[in-house]
Amino acid sequence: MYTNNSEKRHSSHWIKQMFPNFDLDGLSDSDDDPLWNPNLEEAFPRFRARARDVLDNVFAPKNAFVKCK
Repeated sequence: MYTNNSEKRHSSHWIKQMFPNFDLDGLSDSDDDPLWNPNLEEAFPRFRARARDVLDNVFAPKNAFVKCK
């Protein structure tokens, strides 16, 4: 099982400073990550699916359909 519980995601404040041109619409302005749980392990297939979703959003043109296996 893939586990990386030791590191929380960066806050939205940090992301906005580092990547000011990145569209963060729909992202909370809170610096707390309500989804992070130090006792929860994430299965690798779930991790892979999340990574694919991010890359689809980054590289897909607006309103385009992206087919992934």
